[in-house]
Amino acid sequence: MSPTLWRRWLEGVLKEMGRHELGGDAGMGPGRKRPPRTPGSLCPGPIELGQAIDEMWAESLPAWNRWKAELTTGRLGIRERLAPGHYERLWESLRPFHDVVPDLSIVIVEYAAPTIMLVPPTNAIIALPVDAPADSYAPAVLESARRLALLNRSNPAEGRDHPLA
Repeated sequence: MSPTLWRRWLEGVLKEMGRHELGGDAGMGPGRKRPPRTPGSLCPGPIELGQAIDEMWAESLPAWNRWKAELTTGRLGIRERLAPGHYERLWESLRPFHDVVPDLSIVIVEYAAPTIMLVPPTNAIIALPVDAPADSYAPAVLESARRLALLNRSNPAEGRDHPLA
């Protein structure tokens, strides 16, 4: 899979995950929900690749859910990454971006080098080393919001009207 196709697939997976987590099935009618699409079904590559992705996804989903819980509410979670009072300050600092990036979604991954990957219009992947200092998280979140806001304001094709948005 080429880097362009990989990014398109990743954008589709993040969008689908967000739609499912937020219950975004508008227009489906009361009580009707479309089941979430699997990552393999969104793969732009060969069917065999999509099937292999779905098999790996099913095997790794329990571990992913544990890791996700740890990063949201556990010892690696946002409140633990920030010093007391910093969570509220981060929220206040994000206020200017609420209109332009109303449903900001941050995915944190462990990676050797700090990296921010934007997936417009509202997603960012922030890679921080596990041992990153607590004060490195908030600036990465703010930088992600700032860059997404700039994209959304200056280039509608990358913002709300993006075909994958």
